[in-house]
Amino acid sequence: MARTRVRIKVTWYRVAELKFNGVTLEVLQPVKTYETEEVGDPIDIMLKVSEENSKSSVGDYFEIIAEDREVKRFMGETVKRLSRQKRGIEKIFPRPSRLLKLGVVEKQDKEGVQSSGMISIRMEDVKWYTPRRVVYVYEGRVTFSSDTLALIVDTEHGRSILVKSRDRKRRASRPQS
Repeated sequence: MARTRVRIKVTWYRVAELKFNGVTLEVLQPVKTYETEEVGDPIDIMLKVSEENSKSSVGDYFEIIAEDREVKRFMGETVKRLSRQKRGIEKIFPRPSRLLKLGVVEKQDKEGVQSSGMISIRMEDVKWYTPRRVVYVYEGRVTFSSDTLALIVDTEHGRSILVKSRDRKRRASRPQS
């Protein structure tokens, strides 16, 4: 591949908890961002930057964005793999995205649940929460209260809906732009 000028942006995050209305959601708090520019193959540059950053202890997770004239590439890595077991971790959004607001859908009477197990949500019944600080969602533990049926996660890149299923496991819907 031809050598091109590549803009690199690395953002480090720490895992934190966001609590609202009986719901706990693990989020990412940005702790450090830096940008640089290099010349070469974008994939090689990303791998080199990833290797350099994986030896650091700035945060729990980092994301690399490499952009040249044609393509924008994303790569992320969890640094402290041993300290966080994968069990109970939900994919909230495909890549770190700034959380704009979080909607909590509480159980009503049975009128919203259809026999097929599908639910209907009336937006006027959603309790909305706007975070006080800048946080991002990606993957993390999600704990529903006993009265919570679903979570609506609005981000700068779209919406994701997490539904509490009958077997108490959560299923993430595909994000919508």
